[in-house]
Amino acid sequence: MILDTLPVPDMLLTLVVVALAVAASFSDVRSRRIPNVLPVAGLGCGVVLHAMADPAALPGVLVLAGGAFVVGLGLFAARVIGAGDAKLMIAFAALLGPDRIVTAALWCAVAGGVIALVAAARAKVLIPLLLDARDLMVGWAVRGGAVSIEVRRTGDVAVPYGVAISAGALMGWFA
Repeated sequence: MILDTLPVPDMLLTLVVVALAVAASFSDVRSRRIPNVLPVAGLGCGVVLHAMADPAALPGVLVLAGGAFVVGLGLFAARVIGAGDAKLMIAFAALLGPDRIVTAALWCAVAGGVIALVAAARAKVLIPLLLDARDLMVGWAVRGGAVSIEVRRTGDVAVPYGVAISAGALMGWFA
C-alpha cells in the first residue's frame, strides 16, 4: 500500500489532501458552499506538516499559498469562482507544495472544463456555449486579439468548481 512507504508527514499530508478533497467536494455539490473550517484546517495542516517534514521548505510553501491567494482573489473579483473556491485553492497550495502545484493546476483546469461542459449540457445551453467559444476563437485569430462578439445569453450555469479544484489537487498529489 502506498501509505506504508511514506514518512509520517507525507502520510499525514496524503490523508489531509484526500479528506479535504472529499469534504469540500461533497459540500460544494450538496449546498454550493465550502465551509470556512475546511480551507482553514487545510491551510493550517499544510503549514504545520511541511514545517515538520522540511523546515527549510516552509517559506516556499507560504509564498505559494500567498500566490494562490492573489490568483484566487483575482478570480473571485472577476466572478469566475466563489469565495470558498478561492480559499480552497489557498489550502491546497499549502498542502501540495511547490513540487505538485503545477500538475494540480493543470488537472484542475481540465476537470473544471469537463464539469462546465456537463453542467452546460444539463442546462441545455451547451450548443450556444460552444458557438460562443467558436466565435471568440475565430474572432481572436482573425483580428489578432481584438475580439468583439455578441454573446448568446443563455443564463447562468452553476458549476461546483470546488469539485474541480479538489480533483486537480488529488491528481497533482498522486501523479
